[in-house]
Amino acid sequence: MKRIINIVIVFYLIVFIYNHFSHQKELSFSIGNAINANYIYKYNDTKVTDIINDINNNIKINNRYIQNILVKSSIIYIDLNDLINCNSYSCLYTNIADLEILMSLIRKYSKEKIIIKLLSNSNEYTNYMNEKVMILAQKYDIIAMR
Repeated sequence: MKRIINIVIVFYLIVFIYNHFSHQKELSFSIGNAINANYIYKYNDTKVTDIINDINNNIKINNRYIQNILVKSSIIYIDLNDLINCNSYSCLYTNIADLEILMSLIRKYSKEKIIIKLLSNSNEYTNYMNEKVMILAQKYDIIAMR
């Protein structure tokens, strides 16, 4: 009888410890403006090439390495409105090439959901950019939204 009581106590302790520590806060990573304000890590007012360099150099953000953040994040948001501000096609071509590199790097480290918010202004440059980004999003299994 004493042995059964010990087993029951150990079982309840294991269940209690599991329930107490298993509800950790989910990591979210944002590049650009926040779509939702509940983020652990967030990039603001940054160029695409700077983010690529940070990922390649594996910089530290809040005592965690960025590649680890990308691996552990349950969702990643990318807002193009803060990243891209072009008034010529040559600028767009450069940004599209940089975005493809960024998307491939993020997809390399994250197997979770990635959401990219397209440019909101409506002119010939943003329409062209949004079309190209949607093609890239399909290629890298990224959700594109307006």
